[in-house]
Amino acid sequence: MKTILNDTLRRSRYLILGWGIGFGLLALYIILFYDSLAEQQVLLDQLIQAFPRELIAFFGNIEFFTTPEGYLTMELFSYLPIILGILAVGQGAAVISAAEENGTLDILLAHPLPRRSFFLGRFAGMALNLAGIVFLIWLGCVIALNWSSIPLTAIELGRPFLSLWAFLTAFAAFATFLSQLLPSQAGASLTAAFILVVSYILNSMANIDDRLADVVKFSPYTYFQGGDALRGLNLNWLLGLIGAIILFGGLALWRFQQRDLRIGGEGGWETLVSLLSLRKTKSIS
Repeated sequence: MKTILNDTLRRSRYLILGWGIGFGLLALYIILFYDSLAEQQVLLDQLIQAFPRELIAFFGNIEFFTTPEGYLTMELFSYLPIILGILAVGQGAAVISAAEENGTLDILLAHPLPRRSFFLGRFAGMALNLAGIVFLIWLGCVIALNWSSIPLTAIELGRPFLSLWAFLTAFAAFATFLSQLLPSQAGASLTAAFILVVSYILNSMANIDDRLADVVKFSPYTYFQGGDALRGLNLNWLLGLIGAIILFGGLALWRFQQRDLRIGGEGGWETLVSLLSLRKTKSIS
């Protein structure tokens, strides 16, 4: 497992640095810009009140925009779960299926390497990849605090990023599980990304339509705190997301140990259609 984990991290180092440093610099710029906006608080409050409620629903509690919590929620945590979420589901779907579809998994497992060790090494590497990206973004925010009037400590600022990591990894684990059910990596990542986007839209619309309040209880996005975690981390929600990581990771491992490998990259959507057609032909004959 340790060898697989080290190899996974080594192969992903540029992905971690690219995404982490890129968004870290963006986060640094956003925090440095806060003081300029805070000076225009009265004008901004008047401007926000003029926006249609339907438009600002996708940015959370924008009426608190001039507070550090509201500002970071709108300028950073309103879109990070979606952008990084697309990356996360792609990483999750690739935990097993990437090596399977490029034809290298059957070669690797021909050696005395247990499936469990291979899966755990790859899965842990994926979770650490996401942790590395989130850490670098948090680091960019912490560095910017030295030149900003935002009254937050590094630990307080780390709360929403801990929630972000748990949210991203939970969706990645879900995509990993889907990759063991669906016949292709692309199908698994597409399905998980679709659920991610729908969850985001439902939660945003619930801000303007109270009839969706009961529906969004089942939306994964509900349990991502974002900037609200700056006022205190909801441990129940955090533990729920970690529980989802363990649940979907465990189901994916179980399924991986039970099923046959798709040898040499076989098992795409075309293969599924062919199998269904073959069964239909046999039933007719």
